[in-house]
Amino acid sequence: MIRSLAIAPLLLLASTVSAGEIYRTVDDNGRVIFSDHPVNERSESIRQRTPNTLPETEITERRQPPRQEAPEAPVDYALRIASPAQDAVILAGQRNVTVALNLDPQLHPDHRLAYYMSGELIAETRSTTHTIEEIPVGSRQLQVRVLDHEGFPVATSNTVTVHVQRPSLLRPRPN
Repeated sequence: MIRSLAIAPLLLLASTVSAGEIYRTVDDNGRVIFSDHPVNERSESIRQRTPNTLPETEITERRQPPRQEAPEAPVDYALRIASPAQDAVILAGQRNVTVALNLDPQLHPDHRLAYYMSGELIAETRSTTHTIEEIPVGSRQLQVRVLDHEGFPVATSNTVTVHVQRPSLLRPRPN
């Protein structure tokens, strides 16, 4: 409450600089009231200060020099998830899954790898391996894409489905 009372005069002064006269009154409870007209005989006019201004300046557009580099040749990647295997079963003791990728040729300096699980991006990196921690229960589809410097896909790997199982009271562990 006190903070809003302290800020109120500043807001009123800032918003009504050219609006005319401003009056300040203290009511019977000690609250300060600002108004554009006198509230009672105790209202006093507040002198408004002239706001600080800067002279108008002309905005000049900065132009970048044209790039002298040759256009980037497209890279034809061979991209395949090597591990885990298709339809791999992840059992209760294994909480993390490492995705290993075969990539040829080597990743271009401006490119990065995007790892997806069930269509959702989980990591962007330059590494051909990525560990998914605490992978959720159920069947999950894994896929990796090579992204160019603007984030557009250049190549896409095969899709690998893994099945994550956890112990359950409804499904006892095998002996």
